[in-house]
Amino acid sequence: NSTGRASTYATFGATAGGPVAGLRAIADGVATPLDVAVTVTAGAATQLVFISQPDTVTAGEPFPPTLFVEFRDALGNRVTALSDSVTMSIESGPATGTLLPANVLTQFITNGGGPAGQFAGLEINVAGTYVLRGTTKGGLTGVSAPLVVRPDGFRQLLLVSGGNDTAKVNQAFGAPLRVRVLDSHGNPVPSA
Repeated sequence: NSTGRASTYATFGATAGGPVAGLRAIADGVATPLDVAVTVTAGAATQLVFISQPDTVTAGEPFPPTLFVEFRDALGNRVTALSDSVTMSIESGPATGTLLPANVLTQFITNGGGPAGQFAGLEINVAGTYVLRGTTKGGLTGVSAPLVVRPDGFRQLLLVSGGNDTAKVNQAFGAPLRVRVLDSHGNPVPSA
């Protein structure tokens, strides 16, 4: 313009990262253009995302691998300038299932340049299919993909029917003898 000032606006893509050398100022009569490096940063955190979790685990045993979550903006970019407490809970699954141990259900997560927040040592004691929910103190939530918890193997037999019956010689008992194979947490063991 007549005062020697110029202004321009640019819109960059939705992915945070950088720096991006994408702006160049050129003016008549100036020999050297001005290159400006621009860094695109993530927006405000709007979601808590599970970025690593196991598909199948064994009842009563710690999840392998460790469960990881991180904060993301509305466009899915990792938000690195946020710290908050995250509490894990069961969103859906068998009503008798318990997420343990209680001392690791809440972690303070800082999304810095390093790894995302991790929950090591979590376990569920009842077989079934679960979805976990992470909730921050600040109100962000996120849910996991389905997680299958399988029984931990043969540990005990449970008498289902036929106990304490009596019968005469060459006659059938009143109820057939039936047992159920259970794991150490009381979960039925399939195909046992």
